[in-house]
Amino acid sequence: MRLDILPVGSLPVKHQTAFNAIPQIDKCTENGYPLEEMKMVHETRKIMGDESIEVTAICVRIPVVRGILNPCMWEFKNDDDLEDVQRLLSNAPGVTLVEDPSFQSDPLDTDAKGNRMFS
Repeated sequence: MRLDILPVGSLPVKHQTAFNAIPQIDKCTENGYPLEEMKMVHETRKIMGDESIEVTAICVRIPVVRGILNPCMWEFKNDDDLEDVQRLLSNAPGVTLVEDPSFQSDPLDTDAKGNRMFS
């Protein structure tokens, strides 16, 4: 079965996109990173209000019926920073902080039901 959907960003369709994982989203920027990954870098700095935050983003588009997943791995200087972020995320409207590292506890697209979830 072959299904095609709209091109990824400004790239022509080169691969089957339905039921597939697309590792490069949009064209590469001057620094070699795809545009979608650079958007993650800029948005993280903007949202956190800190241009000095070092971000390495890896974006893969996986076509699903609904939802988006943004897994994040953050490194903190001390435990107080981690506790502050956990508190902020736990109190953010529309955000579910999933902290249980047990097997298969991560949120799935099919579980989201219109909610934004953080893992």
